[in-house]
Amino acid sequence: MSPIFDSIRFYLLPPLFYIVYIYMYIYIYIFTVYRLAAHALANLSVNGTNQEIMANEGAIEMLISMLESDYELIQRQSAKALANLGVNSANKRKIALAGGIPKLVAVAKTNTVSIKIEAIAALANLAVNGK
Repeated sequence: MSPIFDSIRFYLLPPLFYIVYIYMYIYIYIFTVYRLAAHALANLSVNGTNQEIMANEGAIEMLISMLESDYELIQRQSAKALANLGVNSANKRKIALAGGIPKLVAVAKTNTVSIKIEAIAALANLAVNGK
């Protein structure tokens, strides 16, 4: 090989390595943030007061959008949180109006049993008449 090519390769590879490393770090960091956020919302949604606060602050819409994640852990925790929020009769309507039912049905069709269970639980809670 020519000395010019060797010098170009020497100078280009380290920056390329760092770009790939930074990209991977950010990608993993974002996945972790979403996963932990969905998990925290699922835990918080067990409490009735939290259910009302979460619904008023936009958690339902956020959780419904998280159902479309490519990651099973995020889908499962989002479905679990929606199942908990769906116990509240006021939230049933909010989840339905936000498009949650078709997305929960889509998630329930997955091959992963743990996700399927949470999505079906959410749909079951939405189907119960809370009046």
